[in-house]
Amino acid sequence: MTIEQNRGSVVQPVTSTTDELEQLEMAGRMAKETIEFYKKAAVEITDPVGKLFLNVLSGLRKNTYSFISDTDNWFMWISTAS
Repeated sequence: MTIEQNRGSVVQPVTSTTDELEQLEMAGRMAKETIEFYKKAAVEITDPVGKLFLNVLSGLRKNTYSFISDTDNWFMWISTAS
């Protein structure tokens, strides 16, 4: 069963508090800052293994940021990728 098939079965929508929204915004900012940090470090490092590692970390954080900033589309992207 997909998300689309279950969309109408939700009895009442879930609401977020201001605190929760602020926490998501903060998490998004932190993820973006971490991505930039890893990118900059990957450019500056000379060790090829270290460069690869930092690029992988940057990619993981991009996925985290994508999830935090656009959860609905992230789940749609994941469900269509399978």
